[in-house]
Amino acid sequence: MGSIRKMKTFTFKSIFEAGSKENPDAFDEYDDVVQYLGNMNDTIIGFLNGFGFSWDHAKAEVYIEGEPIFVLDQCDFLFKCIDEAYDGILDESTIWTDYFNLGGDDDVDYNSSYPSVVVDVLRGMLNL
Repeated sequence: MGSIRKMKTFTFKSIFEAGSKENPDAFDEYDDVVQYLGNMNDTIIGFLNGFGFSWDHAKAEVYIEGEPIFVLDQCDFLFKCIDEAYDGILDESTIWTDYFNLGGDDDVDYNSSYPSVVVDVLRGMLNL
């Protein structure tokens, strides 16, 4: 028999409140959570969904399907790869444009820096 993957659900509000308590600089306002998850491109969203990390803006909820530490570690690894591709560490490749489908300077913020804040807050909420 196949295993059943557990799903944890977090509201945008709970993420905002936890982030504001743990790190007052994490979010300026509730809408930051919405924006941090709403500006990624479809390629990056596809990766995150494949890892078991997703969200529903209409319900204002974030979902982690599977073992949270593994899901969040995969998200962090993806964000690190995006950062390194942007910083030129991976400049021998065309990963930035061809694989991640990214183009400008804002892409590193929208597809790495901002969503990584949400992942960091979730780690704190889960004591990971």
